[in-house]
Amino acid sequence: MTRFAGEKYVSVTTYRRSGAGVPTALWFAMDGDALVVWTPTASGKVKRLRNRADVTVAPCTFRGATTGPE
Repeated sequence: MTRFAGEKYVSVTTYRRSGAGVPTALWFAMDGDALVVWTPTASGKVKRLRNRADVTVAPCTFRGATTGPE
């Protein structure tokens, strides 16, 4: 995951049951080859992940504007 080296934020797009994507900017850390984020378990993105586990991830600014490919 060297493509995230030097980045501070990633845009994680989770999907609603309707199929609509919901991008969210998150601060992240690398743990070996794993990308790690923290968020409260009651958050909407966690609820969407429980219903549909596929996501897209891209580097972004702190406001969520992507700066690289998904």
